Order: sequence, then C-alpha cells, then structure tokens
Amino acid sequence: MNIKKKYAELSNENVHEILREEIGIVFKNILEHAGVFKRDSQGQQAFKEFMNHLSNKSMAQKI
Repeated sequence: MNIKKKYAELSNENVHEILREEIGIVFKNILEHAGVFKRDSQGQQAFKEFMNHLSNKSMAQKI
C-alpha cells in the first residue's frame, strides 16, 4: 500500500500518528494470524481489551 495515496494530508504534524496507526494495523494482523486470540466472541472481546490497553498505554506516554 502506498502511504501517500492512503493519507492525502501527510505532514510533519501528523506523520507520527499515521505511522502509529499503520504499525497497529500490521500488529493486529500478526496477532490474528498467529492465533493468539480465538476468532469467537470471547476471543474477539479479549483482543479488543488488549488493543484498548495498548492504546491507553500509548496515550499515557504522550502526556
């Protein structure tokens, strides 16, 4: 995928957030393919909680 095509508003101000988003997408795909979280409702809920935890930890580091 071409980052410039996906993010028309790529700038010095938002490049770190875009990079974080793209790394998150890759990380999510790796976890899904690795079978760490089952593809049932319980596994998907656990995955959401894990991603929220990472997101909250990332936001805390910004402060």
